[in-house]
Amino acid sequence: MLAGKMGCTQQYISKVLKGKKNMSLETMIA
Repeated sequence: MLAGKMGCTQQYISKVLKGKKNMSLETMIA
């Protein structure tokens, strides 16, 4: 699952995809 690989929660991923949160560069490359 994408969230697990990125060390984030599914809720966080959903918020990012909906544009409610900005994903940091650190999160993207982690």
